Amino acid sequence: MKMQAAALSAVLFVCLAGCVGGTEGPAAKPPSDDTDGPETPEACIPVDAVLAWSDEFDGNSLDLSKWGYQIGIRDSYSASQGPKYWGNNEQQYYTEEAVSVSDGVLRITAIREEMPEGRNYSSARIVTRDKFSFTYGYTEARMQLPAEEGMWPAFWALPQPQTPDSTANDYGGWAASGEIDIMEAKGRLPDRVGTTLHYGRRGQSTYDTLDTVLEEDITAWHTYGFEWRAEYIAFYIDGQEVHRVTSEKWWTEAASKEENAAAPFDKPFYLLLNLAVGGNFDGGREPREDFFSADMVVDYVRVYRFSEDN
Repeated sequence: MKMQAAALSAVLFVCLAGCVGGTEGPAAKPPSDDTDGPETPEACIPVDAVLAWSDEFDGNSLDLSKWGYQIGIRDSYSASQGPKYWGNNEQQYYTEEAVSVSDGVLRITAIREEMPEGRNYSSARIVTRDKFSFTYGYTEARMQLPAEEGMWPAFWALPQPQTPDSTANDYGGWAASGEIDIMEAKGRLPDRVGTTLHYGRRGQSTYDTLDTVLEEDITAWHTYGFEWRAEYIAFYIDGQEVHRVTSEKWWTEAASKEENAAAPFDKPFYLLLNLAVGGNFDGGREPREDFFSADMVVDYVRVYRFSEDN
């Protein structure tokens, strides 16, 4: 979610029809059984992928065998190193209470209210860290997002540290170990979403980013996914490839191309879902004065591994 260096950026208009994939030849997958929201086009998964992990949110509470909460305004995993803030000048305070599961969906709700640490908004950030991580495969989530100024919903992935409760990653600190932003949205620009890959040096990201303009805005049901292979990472919206970055382009200061052309995207990553408020992503804009609450709604999250990796 961090953006600190020059980017290759563009805007792409997506015709949300059919299944357009890469050279691996993705195949159509039936849409979710959820009929609550507008019908969406079929998503695509590669023909060599098999389901490895999923959460359909069919219960009445968050499945803590799959997800963990991150609470407050500091990275709890860095407590031993002193306070470490989420960064990006975000204005929310994360709580467990901002998450609910019912009627087959996960809901993250941002609310204007007085919170600790001088924050005026509550929200939530959930992670599969230390519970589930993976290397290579196809991953997707179906969701509705809030069209509210100051909202910053995101579906993304970070490198799993070497041991639980550690901040040590195989290739060093951000962004040398990489970051995969499958979907980020600015609530005041509901007709588009961003996809971004971060890599490069510790403390300074090089990144490849692209904004995709949607036919139906982010408040409609859309499926956001990415296909991850050693040779490339491709991003999908409603089954259509919108952005691809190849291993020839990404790099890390911790390994030369001759040593490992796939680094840093050859290690296990974990998934995150969160709804931030304010922050650098949209120039520090916060919700309007009449804002009370907004929801990020997730129908499912599914991870497929490639058959040769099982």
